[in-house]
This record gives sequence, C-alpha cells and structure tokens, in this order.
Amino acid sequence: MLKLYYKFNFATEPLELYERKLTNLLENHYNSLNNDGIELINNRILQTNEMIESVNELLSNFYNYLDDICDEYNPKPAENKIDEFDKKIEEIKGYIDKINRF
Repeated sequence: MLKLYYKFNFATEPLELYERKLTNLLENHYNSLNNDGIELINNRILQTNEMIESVNELLSNFYNYLDDICDEYNPKPAENKIDEFDKKIEEIKGYIDKINRF
C-alpha cells in the first residue's frame, strides 16, 4: 500500500506549493507588511497546513479502508465503505474549492 500512497501523493502537492509560496511571500515582505497583512498571511499558511493534514488523513483512511475490504470481503461492508469513500472525496473537493477561493 505504501507504493500507492506515494503514487497518489499528487493530492497534497498543490497545497504544499501554495504553502511554500505564502511562506516566501511572508519572509520576503515581512518588513513592509503591517500587522493585519502579517496576520492574514500567517492565517492562510495555518489553514493550508490544516488542509494538508486533512488530505493526508483522508488518504490514509482511504488506504486503511481498502486494506479492510481486501482482508475480508463482504458485499455489505464494502458498499458502506464505498459510500464513505464518496463522502471523503466530496471533502477533498471542498478543500480544493477553498484553495481556489484564496
């Protein structure tokens, strides 16, 4: 499963890039920003970091569910897991929408 995790790591790469750009912005312009600007950028960095953690957690849960399904196949629990995956995918889409609104 670890191989799959790295293969699908694309989910956090845009978030990590965005976080690095915000950090660079803050570092490069710290002296010219007022307190509100510094606070705004810091908050965005923290929000982005939380999204990265959430996406990583969702991916981790996804792989754990796959392991569970593979370990003991039973159609009813598998259907429930698929419903849970759909909900998790919607959560990820929500995070991506948040990023696009920044």
